[in-house]
Amino acid sequence: MAVTNARFRQHLRVGGELALLCYIDHPDQDVRLWSRTGTLKWGGFSWRGIGVLGRVTGVSKSTTLEVKQVVFELAGVPVDSLNLVSDNVRNRPIKLWLAAISRNKVVGEPYLIIDDLMDRQSLSISDNGTATLKITVNVGFWTIERATNIAWTHEAQIAKYPDDSGLSLIPSLANKQVNWRRDP
Repeated sequence: MAVTNARFRQHLRVGGELALLCYIDHPDQDVRLWSRTGTLKWGGFSWRGIGVLGRVTGVSKSTTLEVKQVVFELAGVPVDSLNLVSDNVRNRPIKLWLAAISRNKVVGEPYLIIDDLMDRQSLSISDNGTATLKITVNVGFWTIERATNIAWTHEAQIAKYPDDSGLSLIPSLANKQVNWRRDP
């Protein structure tokens, strides 16, 4: 991990405390959590402490071309509070930072570990009536095989490829009636 922030590096050298900060662009509402207890103020937002209830697994850095799954887990959630949780998180942003912490304040700039899109969310309920919520993120080169979310227009095509007017035919083709007949 190459940390360029001098205050963060100095904090690491003296054995200072570290914490994870997690931003989830959840369909129900933005979620900002951190790996300690209490409320942390950083970046103009309040980050809710989840302590030992939260866990992130599968985070690693390598130079190989591979797809890794990182799982964000929140355990001990009361089941009755989950009726507002949507399960449609696919392709929504999630970010994870490693932050240097001193007296419940962030020292320097946190180090961004993950800035990717969520894949799926799962829920399991234990015998004691609490739930565990897991969000899976595919980190790496999985986007190579994913279709782009771009819709081209004739104007966008002309702006990028001035000599190509092929998309100007699409509106006429969309509503074209084709009569199929058998030749004698």
